[in-house]
Amino acid sequence: GLRAGRVPLVGNEEQLQALMVAATGTRQRNRLHAVAIVGEAGCGKSRVAGTFLGQLQETGHAWQVDVARCSPIGFPAPFEPFVDILRTRTGAHDASDRDAIVERLATLLGGQAAGGDVRLVNRAAALGRLMGLQSDRTLRLEAARPADEVEQAGAFEAYVAYLRRAARSQPLVVVLEDLQWARPQTLEL
Repeated sequence: GLRAGRVPLVGNEEQLQALMVAATGTRQRNRLHAVAIVGEAGCGKSRVAGTFLGQLQETGHAWQVDVARCSPIGFPAPFEPFVDILRTRTGAHDASDRDAIVERLATLLGGQAAGGDVRLVNRAAALGRLMGLQSDRTLRLEAARPADEVEQAGAFEAYVAYLRRAARSQPLVVVLEDLQWARPQTLEL
């Protein structure tokens, strides 16, 4: 997992500096930055990310942080880290009330499902299906696979809309760990 550690980083200072430069640029110019920390197992990638998140807190600025990982166990679900982020943001890990979850998703997207905005409702429903919400009002533990390319495109659009909405109020940092275990659909998103 992510941890900053008490011992100073050795050999990863350049990676940490690149992350801080990207974060500063994001805050100052309100622009998206994607940074990959790549390396062999055990080289300190998670430590660099944890130290980076700790340094973000020390800047005195507000940051939103979403952290998720891809699982090597079994057959990982499509979009697993993104679904985990949505479940955390909506409190849906243990919830079974579909309508409440869809309403929380609509709120993440900047509105209310009951407000009648068809596009918002469709996006919230697409994210709900991605999370495993069933039409019978139950929540499956595993994420769902979009039925076809159109549904997948809708889920992608909805997730990007969530990211844009979240980043409007304050900068958003999304840390995805263990992408070597990710399914192709996760990498596409």
